[in-house]
Formats: sequence, structure tokens, C-alpha cells
Amino acid sequence: MSIALALVIFSANKIDEEVRLMVLFHTAGITSLTLLINGTSTKPLVDKLGIAKHSRVQENTIKQVCKVIHDETGKNIRELKSNKYLLFADWEKVDYLIGLKKFMKEVFQHTATGERARKNFREADTSGFLQQFFTEVVPTGRQEVKNEMRYRFLITLKGMYWYEYEKGQCAPMAALALIKSADTTIDEVGREIKDWELLESSLVHGWIISIFRKVKKWPVLGRLFTLVLYNKLSAAYDIGSTYLVCHAYAEEKLREIIEEDSVEFLEEIIRESNEQVELCKHFLTTNITEIFSEITRDIHTKKAAYVVLNRQLTIVNDFRKNGFIEENEFKLLSVKIEKMIYSLQVKSLYSKMPTLDEIIPNLPFFETIPKKALHNLIDNAKKTLIQAGEFLFKKGERAKGAYIILRGRAVETNEEGFTYEHEEGSIVGVQSLLTHINTNLTTSKAETVVYAAFLLKEYLPNLSENEEIRESLWRVSAPNLIKMNPRSFPSKFNILKYGRIQQFIELCDFKKYEYGAYLQISTGALLMRGSLSEVTNIQNTQVPTRSTYQALRFIDKKNPTPFIATGNPVTIVFHMCADLYYEWKSKHLPLSTAVDSVLEARHHAFSCDEESLFKDFHVFSHEDAIDLIQDSFEI
Repeated sequence: MSIALALVIFSANKIDEEVRLMVLFHTAGITSLTLLINGTSTKPLVDKLGIAKHSRVQENTIKQVCKVIHDETGKNIRELKSNKYLLFADWEKVDYLIGLKKFMKEVFQHTATGERARKNFREADTSGFLQQFFTEVVPTGRQEVKNEMRYRFLITLKGMYWYEYEKGQCAPMAALALIKSADTTIDEVGREIKDWELLESSLVHGWIISIFRKVKKWPVLGRLFTLVLYNKLSAAYDIGSTYLVCHAYAEEKLREIIEEDSVEFLEEIIRESNEQVELCKHFLTTNITEIFSEITRDIHTKKAAYVVLNRQLTIVNDFRKNGFIEENEFKLLSVKIEKMIYSLQVKSLYSKMPTLDEIIPNLPFFETIPKKALHNLIDNAKKTLIQAGEFLFKKGERAKGAYIILRGRAVETNEEGFTYEHEEGSIVGVQSLLTHINTNLTTSKAETVVYAAFLLKEYLPNLSENEEIRESLWRVSAPNLIKMNPRSFPSKFNILKYGRIQQFIELCDFKKYEYGAYLQISTGALLMRGSLSEVTNIQNTQVPTRSTYQALRFIDKKNPTPFIATGNPVTIVFHMCADLYYEWKSKHLPLSTAVDSVLEARHHAFSCDEESLFKDFHVFSHEDAIDLIQDSFEI
């Protein structure tokens, strides 16, 4: 920058030449000395002072990552040696070309343990050097580990904020505010997490909302406050809702990858996070959803519109990438869509809360019910107002139906104390709609004043006559049954958030087996109703064994032993798809990561199908052109 400014002055002819030469000379001299002295001495000085030194926790992490890379590389090379297309490969040169040991040795020499190990081994003894480095564990203090765990949590959280923004699930200003709160908390990583308190201080002040609460129903003043505060409250809701989603996913990710000896520290960080999450929920409930719940609908509407527009932009990009449209055509199309996206960010919708007739048809499961039967269900629904602290239903009572929350918040609890929170649009006790469940399996209580519609089970269509409705209801109910029965399923399921279990269920195949039907479980399966018995072949006759599995449970069966359905009248099973089971078990990935991997692969496959359409189009067009040219030459 200084050289550029000096050249600007040097090129100004109105300035005396001697002055111009002096400015250029001094600037060039200072810049050259800076590069020569600072450039060569800064790194050694920083290393000597230990300013950029890795912490002991970071050093152990680097060692763990490098050991995995080292072991996986060796495993990969052993697999490649058996590849018939690589029989003549020179594996010594392969080892030399990838330079793994040299790379790791250079990495390790920048750590304290590596420096000590290097003194004990000759330069050529790389294997001994690596062995000592891998086996030596750096002792760490409790506070140091805790700080490092907090740092990992905040970095994960920061990445989730950006991911939500890229998906179009939060506005740019909301993402910037959330990332800034994470950065500020990272700067004070030695203290407890207080990120929501930082965010709340920049949002609408409570005393303003208190005034708004009082004047909201006044004809003129209430409308004026609504116009003034709408965008600020929308931004606050956008920030708060994204904050809750990202904290939940960050917790889920870390629970899956953190080793057992560090779980204690992770729990402390999650406790700090949960305290902030509760403050966020309280802010959203008392300041927005209870007094201005229309904002909830507006934010959801904008998010849905943004996803659709973003998809349109992706399609236009695909057309340009495949050469179907020219650059000027691409700009014409993309600019129009980008303008729509921008207007969406600044537009105020001022929606009204939807009626029951608008809510129910758009909910999972209910969308599969025929219109006539659905209208009959809605017409017989009982709208009710439930005060905070009152029960919606209790465990053991007769299961008459399920609640759909229109306003407020309720919590559902099982006998072991596990709780799940329900908000607007949520179905409370959906599992009670299943025909074989006669009593409530859980208890639900209103946390705030709840306005809800109670859907009576008796007005549902006969599930035995409609397999599509039966499957849809089971897919909606399965996550509730899994979360509310943690002892029946592996711990890997218990740590997953509700939304993640929904994704897992969507990747499974739903099967209904009549009593006495034979089935095979080649991958894992969720037994949701009825029972299964293993069978053995005795004198060419398949006979049930004593190994019987009762619902609810997860069956992880690798051997080809067949099963017989012994549930009366039916047995319900969700079979894991083969690619999901492979990602989880064969690749040893965390379950949530396996779900993400399969979803991403299927999305990529869908994109490839689209690209193949473009390619087919081009091949057809070029062949036609060649035919036309050949025809013209013949003529």
C-alpha cells in the first residue's frame, strides 16, 4: 500500500521532482528493510517466545488425527495391492511419492513431543520417531481440556451458523450477528459460554416489548407499534430460532465424535450451552410467539420461499455450466432471481395466523388422508385453551387422540424423565393415533397458555384399508416412540435430535408382515410393533427358535438367519437401507454423519440425473447438426 501511494505521488508532475524522488526512495527503503528484517526474523522470534505454540490438548488432537491418517493410509495401500489393475505398481515409489512419513515428521517437529522424540532418534530412523510420537500422551490439566472443549464447541457452532445461512434458513444479518457472538465468545474461551446474553443485548429491549404488549390491541397506536417493531422482532426471531437449531446440532455432532475420557468435560460445556438455550427460548416465548405469533409464520414462509428461489438459481447455473444458455442469458435469468431473493429479505409480510383448515392438510401424515375424511376429522376437532401448568393428557389414560398446538408451548415427558418440547404446529401425542395403542404412553403439560385442537382418534380413516395412510402415520410416530423409549434402542439413537431421527426414518423401508410371514434382515432394522422369532432349518423344515425379539427394539443382524413374524395380527418393521447401513457399520461413521452422507449422495445422484439430461440433449443436438451437414454435402 505504501509503495502504491509513493508511486501515485511520484507520477504527480505538479509536485517538485526532488520531493517525489525523496518520498519514493524513503518508502522503497523502509518497505525493503521491513521485508528483509521482519520477514526473516519474525518466525524465529515467535517460535522462540512460544507465542504460536500448540496447547497440550491441541498437540494430543494433532497426534490423534495424524495416527488415523497414518493407519488409514497403510490400510488403503494394502487394499490397493490386491487390485488386479495395479499389479505392476512400484509400491516403494508410491510410498516415496505420497511422502507420508516425511510429511508427518515435519508436522511433529513443530510440537513439543516431536522435538523431544527427534533428539532420541537418528535422522533416518523415521519409523522409530513416529512410533514414540504416537504412543506418548501429553499430560493435560483439567481447565486446559475444558477450554479446548469449549473452543471446539464454539467452532462447530460457528460452522453451523454459516451452513444454515448457505441453506437459506436464516437472513444474512442474522448469520452475521450469530457468527459475531461466536467469535466474541471464542476470544474469551476461558470463561463460561454467554453467547445468547451477548445477542440479547443487541435485540429489542424488554421495556419496549412490554409497552408493545399493552398497546398491541389499540386500533391506531397498536398498528403504529407493529409497523415500527415488525422488522426488529422478525430479525430477533430469525436469530433466536437459528441459534436454537445450531446449538442442538453442535451438541449432537460433538457427542458422537468425542471420546469417552472427554465426555465429562463435554457435559460441562453442554450445561453452559443449555443455560443459554433456555434463556433464548424464554426470550422468544415471552417476547415474540406469545404476543406476536404471526412473525413465526412470516419467518417460516420466507425460509420456504428462499429455498425455492435458491433451487431456481441452481437450475439456471446448471444450464450455464452445461452450455445450454449463453452468458448474457444466464445474467438475465440469474439477476431476476437474485432480485427476488433480495426483495424477500427486506419485505415485510404481516401475515395472519393460519386456521385449523390451513394447518392440518400441510402436516405430515394428514396430507395423505382423503379430503372428505380430513374435513370430517377437522369438523369434529375440539379447540381448547389450556392454562400453563395444566395437563394435556397423562400416561396411562385412555388414548383418545392427539393435540395440534396452534399457540403456545407444551412439553411431553416419559416415565424416565425424558422431555420433548412442542411448539406451534407440533402434534402432541401423535403415537396415540396408532390403532394398537389404547392408553397414553407419555404425559404432556402446558408450559405456557396453549391454544390447541384435539383430534379424535375415532374420526380417523380405517388404517387397515389404506396402506399409504398407515405407513405415513408410522413414519410420523416412529421418532416419538424412539425418543420416548431410550432404553429400547442403542445409545447412538438416544443422542440424536428429533429432526435427525426423522431423516433416519425417511431413509428406512417400511414393511408390514402378517402373522407367520417369513422375512430376512440383511441390514439393521427397527422393530416397532409385534415380535420376530429366528428360525432354523431342521430336516428341510423352518422351525422357530427361542430367540424372540419384542417391539420396541433395534435388531442388528449380520448373519443370514431368517425370521418369522409372530406378532398378532401384524408386525411393523423399518429396514435400514443398504447404503445407510454400510456408511454406519462398515465405514464406522457416527449415525448422524452416515445419514448426512447418504442424503448428500442421493442429492448428488439427483443432480447427476439432471446433468445427464443436459448431456443427452447436447449429444442429440450435435448429431442432428452433423446429419444436416452431411446431407447438405450430399446435395
